[in-house]
Amino acid sequence: MRNPRILIISDFFLPGYKSGGGMRTVVNTLEELQDEFEFLVVSRDHDGFGDRTPYKGIAYGTWNRTGPASVRYLKPNEISPWTLVKIIKEVAPDAVYLNSIFSTPSIFFFLARLFGLIGPLAVGVAPCGELSDGAMSKGTFKKSLFLTLSRMLRMHRGVLWRASDTSEKSEITLRMKAPSIDTVPDLAVPLRGHPVRENPKRPGILKLVFFSRIVPKKNLEFLIGLLREVDGHVSLDLIGPIEDSEYESKLRKLVRNLPAGKSVRFLGPIPYESLIDHVGKADLFVLPSLGENFGHVIAEAFSASCPVMVSNRTPWRDLEAEEAGVVLPLESKVLWIDQLNRMVAMGEDEHARLRAGASKLASTKFSDETARRLSREYFRRLADALRGPRVSK
Repeated sequence: MRNPRILIISDFFLPGYKSGGGMRTVVNTLEELQDEFEFLVVSRDHDGFGDRTPYKGIAYGTWNRTGPASVRYLKPNEISPWTLVKIIKEVAPDAVYLNSIFSTPSIFFFLARLFGLIGPLAVGVAPCGELSDGAMSKGTFKKSLFLTLSRMLRMHRGVLWRASDTSEKSEITLRMKAPSIDTVPDLAVPLRGHPVRENPKRPGILKLVFFSRIVPKKNLEFLIGLLREVDGHVSLDLIGPIEDSEYESKLRKLVRNLPAGKSVRFLGPIPYESLIDHVGKADLFVLPSLGENFGHVIAEAFSASCPVMVSNRTPWRDLEAEEAGVVLPLESKVLWIDQLNRMVAMGEDEHARLRAGASKLASTKFSDETARRLSREYFRRLADALRGPRVSK
């Protein structure tokens, strides 16, 4: 008997690394479960919205073996409801799984389904943080209008939703009125390699690092503004693609106005396999995000033995008790400045304890058998959904 066949519709996929945590969740899940399911992925032929250069060495119109899945890469002019219908009829999957509700391929799929171009088929959706308050605060009118119309048309009827935690489950319940939601933690995979610590932590000097998509949701203007009021010599490396030139100009203007002793470098995107070399040399990973449904970059910082300072808009909690970092409210700028000053003044002995705490937390997170079990159960339920009672009508 063959393994259940799951067709994944994902805006971006390997070998890309610029599109953020949603893609990493898909890749990590497929890597963990590839022996139990047959995964097929339909994705764009380039890496993120800021880089339209097609991947080298891929074949069009057929399936490419890429990492843990067979992948059909689509040129921009091939992304349409009719292309998706053709592929679905060709592969006859047991279920379709989408890691977005706002991406163009996801919308095209649901339009094809709404107009009866796709027969009975089990469908799973993971919003990947798109319904959080922070994400909804950007492009609010268009997103709210789309959600209102989709509810009126019952576009997402019968979907088995996947939430990464109880907070996201509440967001899906509120905005989609969804009765069938599984809470399945995201699977994390550590940065590969061995972090190299070149120099001890010296009091009066602080090396910060941020790696993620450089977009307004990450709240980097808040972070750069904090540097003006922090003591000592502080440097910040920003690693990741910039998708909004207007936002980039705003950040660079803030950087130009920083006082002496404070510096910021825009390093652009760095291949996933090279990140550990950069993160492992930093004293602190900082993420003042307006909202994260999981925060793969936080887990990855721990795998590089790098302590973290994050906002309370992520699922990560109790980092102080783990001696791995600190969680701070965005409403209190004073607390952020105090904690950054504490990190500036810190010496090697105390910082070594934080690095050890980060490394220990990583070993716990990346051996999370509960997340693996729940992911496996979710996809088995999804593959059996047309015969089971779990999917709403």
